Amino acid sequence: MALVVVEENEIKKAYSEVECNDETYRLDYIITSPVNGVPSKIECYMTKMLNEKKVQIGYGNYNKDVSTYMRFDLSVLNTDIQTQSKLSERFYVDVESVVNG
Repeated sequence: MALVVVEENEIKKAYSEVECNDETYRLDYIITSPVNGVPSKIECYMTKMLNEKKVQIGYGNYNKDVSTYMRFDLSVLNTDIQTQSKLSERFYVDVESVVNG
């Protein structure tokens, strides 16, 4: 039996940055979609530079027809609610932009 390809996807990487309280936060995205299709999955890793080291402070996920959510890991870095709000807003705007083209 030969190899049977049942699904073809393309993966793109993207990022955006958010300034809050004179600090820069970065949202790194991994976007998975069928070839030439609408994205079916988007993963987001939110990071901040701390002492010359990139520290992950949160995660966002979009999975078509399943869920879209964000979470912050306050045990790593206590991120205030204003910063969480700005990062969440950026995440949802970015996801909408990717999904709606």
